[in-house]
Amino acid sequence: MKVSGYSNCTLANGEGARVELYVSGCSLHCKGCFSKEAWDFNYGVEFTPEFEEKVLKDISEKYCDGISILGGDPLEKENLPTIKKLLRKIKEKYPEKTVWLWTGRKKSEVIQDKELLALTDVIKSGAFVEKLKCNGKYFGSSNQEIWYSKTLAPYEDKDKFNEHAIKTVVVEKVERSSLKNECLDDQCCSA
Repeated sequence: MKVSGYSNCTLANGEGARVELYVSGCSLHCKGCFSKEAWDFNYGVEFTPEFEEKVLKDISEKYCDGISILGGDPLEKENLPTIKKLLRKIKEKYPEKTVWLWTGRKKSEVIQDKELLALTDVIKSGAFVEKLKCNGKYFGSSNQEIWYSKTLAPYEDKDKFNEHAIKTVVVEKVERSSLKNECLDDQCCSA
C-alpha cells in the first residue's frame, strides 16, 4: 500500500486531535475529487513497517484522540489487508482511540465487512457527487453518509455545517507542504 499524505495532528477530519493517513489508490474516479493524484495506486510513499511504527507512536500521544483514514480509498482491495492489519494493532494497543474512515463505497457494501465495522468507530460512505457538492463538516456532497460503525446509526453532530472546519481544511491544504506535516494548531500538539 502507498501513502499519499500524512499528518501527525489535525483537527479537520474527525472529532478532536487526530493522526491523519491518506492512502493511494481509488478506482471510483469521482468527478471533482479533491485528491485526484491519490487515484494512482503507485502515488506516494510505501507504507513500510517503519511508517506503521510512526503511526502507532503518533497515535499513542496523550493529545491524540484517534486516527482518520482517507484516500484515495482505504477500502480498495489493494489497500484493505494493510488497513485492517493497522487497525487491529491500533485497537489492540489503544482501544480508547477512535478510528474514522472515509470511503466512496456505499454503506450497503461497507456493512458486509463485519471485521471492518468492529475495527472502526465512524465511517463516511458514498462517492463524491460534484452536482451535490455542499459545505459539510466531514463530507463533500449531500449524498454521503456519516455513521457509527457499531450501531449503523447516523453520526450526530450539532454543528453539521461547520465553517471553521472548512477553513481549517483549506489552510492545511495551502500550508501543509511548508510545515512538513506538522500541526497547524499549537493547542493540539506537544512542542
